[in-house]
Amino acid sequence: MKSFHWGIGNETNIGENGGCPYLITEPKDFNEYYAMTARPIMETFPQAKIGGPSAAGGRVPQIAGLVDYCGETGLPLDFISWNHYHNDPATHVDLVKFNSGIRRRTENPPELIVTEWNKWPSAWNNPPVSVEEQAFAPNRAVVAASILFSFLRSGVDWTFYYHLQDGAVYPKEFASFYADVPMMVKHWNEYPHRFGLFGANGEVRPQYFVYQMLSRMGCELLHLSGPEAELPLLAARDDQAISAMIINDGRSADRIVNCELRHLDRGPKTLTVYRIDEQRRWNSGTCELLPVERRNIDFPGDTFRMQIWAPRESVSMVHVE
Repeated sequence: MKSFHWGIGNETNIGENGGCPYLITEPKDFNEYYAMTARPIMETFPQAKIGGPSAAGGRVPQIAGLVDYCGETGLPLDFISWNHYHNDPATHVDLVKFNSGIRRRTENPPELIVTEWNKWPSAWNNPPVSVEEQAFAPNRAVVAASILFSFLRSGVDWTFYYHLQDGAVYPKEFASFYADVPMMVKHWNEYPHRFGLFGANGEVRPQYFVYQMLSRMGCELLHLSGPEAELPLLAARDDQAISAMIINDGRSADRIVNCELRHLDRGPKTLTVYRIDEQRRWNSGTCELLPVERRNIDFPGDTFRMQIWAPRESVSMVHVE
């Protein structure tokens, strides 16, 4: 293994409310904890990339304190990290900008990592709401795609969707090290957050397919322009294909999006359209989206026009290969 990101701490600024069995609110105290933990890691595994503090909220004094402390002492700080839950992509981008300013205090700026992110969970509302049907609402995919689009343009280095699969809390196991076990039971057993890309029994959720779409786009982001840009769009290409994703987050009515692709190679191609919406067009066994359209086309020139149906609260993808 060449490298490994080792995060020291998780939401220590809020303690057990963030799932962490310890509370360290003062930056000075966290710095001492960081130093105590980092030294044996470096001795045992010098290739490790070390950082933290995976702070809840992201705009906290522990991050700036850690950057300054490591700059003064020479302790390694390969990344700074935080966790944030909100439906609005702008709040996620604001935290990237804020912490990007903090990391520039050092001669060797650390990476920026969002170690947990997701929408605001309705199970945190008062009163809490959590039913299985919510987990399959297309809005989950819309919010995830909107935030990921913003992250891709923000300058953040890594982001981690929280989490992979839903589970449960077993009180007897927690009681040996956790004081507020009833709180954990409430948040994971009685009103589960249903954050997962997969449900407790492996049910595939809509937001999983946002990642699947992104994984099948090229790495070269393309320039977008025109009046349709009021809907969030992302386009990319590789050697074999050009792809575009379109989000209708529900603030707009059902739309027909007019697209024009330019500077394309001439010749026959296959055009495929996928959509994440309330219809649940996917194969749960193979975890594959089912196309809503697939047809052969032939480019006579370097410009091609097409129309994409983008209903309210949907994520669409067109793939030309």
